[in-house]
Amino acid sequence: MTQRPATSRIDRRQFTQAASALGVGAAAALAARGAFAQDATPSASPEASPIANGSLRPAIGTETQERGAGGELRLLVWQAPSVAAPHSGSGDKDFLAAALVVEPLLHFLPDGTIIPNLVTEVPSPENGLLAADLSTVTFTLLPDVLWSDGEPFTSRDVQFPWEWITNRDNASVSFSVWDTISGIEPPDDLTAVVSYKNPSVSWFEPFTGSHIGPIYPAHVFGDDPANKNEEFLLNPIGTGPYVIESFTVNDQITYVMNEHYREPTKPYFSRVLMKGGGDPASAARAVMQTGDFDFAWNLQVEPEIIAQLEADGGQGIYHTFPGVLIEYLGLNLSDPNQEVDGQRSQKDTPHPILGDLAVRQALNLAIQRDVIAEQFYGEGQPPTANLLSGLESFTSPNTSWRYDPEEAGRLLD
Repeated sequence: MTQRPATSRIDRRQFTQAASALGVGAAAALAARGAFAQDATPSASPEASPIANGSLRPAIGTETQERGAGGELRLLVWQAPSVAAPHSGSGDKDFLAAALVVEPLLHFLPDGTIIPNLVTEVPSPENGLLAADLSTVTFTLLPDVLWSDGEPFTSRDVQFPWEWITNRDNASVSFSVWDTISGIEPPDDLTAVVSYKNPSVSWFEPFTGSHIGPIYPAHVFGDDPANKNEEFLLNPIGTGPYVIESFTVNDQITYVMNEHYREPTKPYFSRVLMKGGGDPASAARAVMQTGDFDFAWNLQVEPEIIAQLEADGGQGIYHTFPGVLIEYLGLNLSDPNQEVDGQRSQKDTPHPILGDLAVRQALNLAIQRDVIAEQFYGEGQPPTANLLSGLESFTSPNTSWRYDPEEAGRLLD
């Protein structure tokens, strides 16, 4: 960066727009939820770089940038990736590792709006691509898209992941979402018609975002949905801006540019190193104190440590932004000491303490959500009483929370 910004907070839209210069879509950017640290060293090309002039700026004018001009980008993901195949991933760490390589048909913007990625437009009743009863959807694929091995991307590649994911022998983590589909037909190479078992208001879910939506190439699996293809776990073929050069499981991944990527001026960085291991505090120090890395993800670090690093290190800047995922406490409301037909905690046996509504209400009033949110997840991570949170359109106006230990005590009395 050319200068230290006046503020160390950015919103999700700014971060998403900035990520586009990397060649990564919105969903991949949003996967980096929560808090992160960013290098503050000068950019070699501040006008072309997504990190310029002291802030993460929108990717404006990237049509004039030079592919690969940004050199190497060094990312620190302290939860090290185990695979780079999202439909076999075990968490955000694996989805992030895959997001630079494999892509979905559609992406989410920060406000939940759906945008096209590998298709010409988002289906809707107005354009005739989404049935009014939400029972079928038609995707029109972008023409001339190539997989990173040079093979053409076709509608068979939209049909294949459904067949592979819903094959139970493959143990895909995306099974439940893709199993809502009853069939996918490719009438031609650039058209895929999807039918659902039941009319689906979430018809877009199997095809959207970097967690569940990525498309797999049929030809790499020998066009056989029974082929587990263990090699694909560590070296996937995709349509994204990068390919994997090397992958040391639970350690690090190096990426190089996909020469077949469809946008001629992207990606901006010629190489990406994604290093795993360590812990949040050491990851923060690696960016903010030593400057060994450009970006560290998911810094669940005490505010005092971050403040000290910002004051002493001078190498990096700490950012927070709210995401759409929540952390919550789960309580067993059944009785673990009572046995029914050999089963403990049977659902119809109320917990001897938590089965009392007044006890649960008291617990609710005794939990100081704002302190937990700030101490564990950093400033800017709002407390909530909603299961659906982070998008204004989802957040219920009918729920609220308050910290009132005196009222909690009264309820218990």
